[in-house]
Amino acid sequence: MKGKPEIRAGVGRNPSTAEAILLRLAKDSHPYVRDAVAVNPNTPTRVADRLLAVLERREQSEFTEVELPLLPTIAEQLERYDRVAERADVNERRRSALNATDREAMVKAVSDKRREVRLSVALNPDAPPEVLAVLVGDRSVEVRRAAASNPRIPPVLVDFLANDMDDDVRRGIAYNPVTDQGTLYRLARDEATLVRASVAMNSNTPRRILEAFAASDDLLIARLASMFLDDSIDGE
Repeated sequence: MKGKPEIRAGVGRNPSTAEAILLRLAKDSHPYVRDAVAVNPNTPTRVADRLLAVLERREQSEFTEVELPLLPTIAEQLERYDRVAERADVNERRRSALNATDREAMVKAVSDKRREVRLSVALNPDAPPEVLAVLVGDRSVEVRRAAASNPRIPPVLVDFLANDMDDDVRRGIAYNPVTDQGTLYRLARDEATLVRASVAMNSNTPRRILEAFAASDDLLIARLASMFLDDSIDGE
């Protein structure tokens, strides 16, 4: 799949992405894209586990210290062991957050200090609206974007997310099928190209917007709009 890595990663994170596309993105040359596929609920378990294992090894390598000619002390060995154990624990919490079905487990994940755990619960297709409502205020842009992309986001928060200062968060809500047409009209005038591109790909986008996009001087927007015009809905 061609395009910028951040675009491919957005597709890889999106819970609406088909399994066939995810399998292609799982082989992407960019690690950020493969990481996004790893936490997507539509990614087959065998593929997700393999990608998470690679991510775990890569993250563990960040903790590798320069080896000294002397043998490490017991304290240093224990510190390394603790770091590896902590990473394994984080991965387990991340998997639990992504697959949780009970509200209590999700509420616990929302308050987790690790970003990747909060990201996983934001991507959880069973996350209740009240949990997502907390995540839209997360300090992490990636977590807010995932919450904005979740179809279970409360409609009352759509406008709030459409005004987020970060382009990626507005992209998430622009692509979300629960976003109302009034908000889509506003996002169609967004200064960020990728936000407008997400509007073009939204199944709820009125035909009038797509027709305007198709005549745009922006080749990306015009091409996307032309692709989705046949499947567009009528709207004022």
